[in-house]
Amino acid sequence: MLIGDNEIVLLLALQTKFNYLINTSFIMKKVYFIFLAALLMAACGTSTEKQTSSDEAASVAINPEAVETIHITVTGMTCEGCVRTVKAAVAQLPGVQDVEVTLADSSAIVSFDTSLVSFAQMQEAINDKGYEAIDFVVIKEGE
Repeated sequence: MLIGDNEIVLLLALQTKFNYLINTSFIMKKVYFIFLAALLMAACGTSTEKQTSSDEAASVAINPEAVETIHITVTGMTCEGCVRTVKAAVAQLPGVQDVEVTLADSSAIVSFDTSLVSFAQMQEAINDKGYEAIDFVVIKEGE
């Protein structure tokens, strides 16, 4: 059986449609991957925006006699991006001297000048980022 012009046109149309579907599927997978990456970044509070550094917050004169260290329980952190977000939120507050946040025990250890910043302000900064600062315990020197 010989293939006529109509059959050739039909085969070319089918081939074009098949190639289109393959390319569309490939593009859709890339779009889906980018969408998932953006969602993950948003969920973890990761941002491409410049965050205020602790050096800028540290430009406030800290009274060494008013420095206190507390242990804050923080819930809602699921990854290292969350840890960085919580640390940046607290570090940007004036009077904060040092911040260490750990995912393993869901906590933050903060040294700060009590005359410049309070637990309530730290709690608000953490909660505004989508996490929850539940409570705090004052760490006595030598503990």
